[in-house]
Amino acid sequence: MPTTFRACTPNWCPSRVRVLPERLGELETASDSALFVAERSGRLVGTVLVALCADVMFGRRPFAVVENIVVDAQGRGQGVGAALLRAVDRFCLAADCSKIMLLSASERVMRTPSSSARLCR
Repeated sequence: MPTTFRACTPNWCPSRVRVLPERLGELETASDSALFVAERSGRLVGTVLVALCADVMFGRRPFAVVENIVVDAQGRGQGVGAALLRAVDRFCLAADCSKIMLLSASERVMRTPSSSARLCR
């Protein structure tokens, strides 16, 4: 099954992604952030958010913060997360970032299918 990767916009974002519609509109026009999604057979299997931040060093080169990287349990081990991070990498290279930082919780929270359904409606 092929996996499709795209920026999540108000025109295309599965209803099960719990985000504020107005934020999607802001992200669609923002040059300093993007929400990428992975879809397989019309089903959301992963997301990642990247935001560029101004830096006082490295001239006017921003640095990037990556967070909210989530891959559905059924999509893990199939390269979905790696492909999402490649999309982030392309975004950051185009913005000439000095570095990319990944934010993560100190503990990994494993979701059950029922709690995942609540998170990704």
